[in-house]
Amino acid sequence: MDFAFLTMRQGLLGKARRFMVAKPVLTAERIMEITRLDPGPELGKVLGELKKLQFLGEIKNETNAVAWLSRRF
Repeated sequence: MDFAFLTMRQGLLGKARRFMVAKPVLTAERIMEITRLDPGPELGKVLGELKKLQFLGEIKNETNAVAWLSRRF
């Protein structure tokens, strides 16, 4: 039981580490150019959502990210 718990926990830690070090496909400056957003909480939400989608494999490159932003804004 302890081994199963530790193994599961290590898998989660690996995923969390991968999420934290993932390089964004777009910079905040590029996102502001595309969306016309100013620096602030809304920009932070967009950055977070892009990072999440990138982590899930739904956004793989800059082209995917720009297309997603274009649909949203």
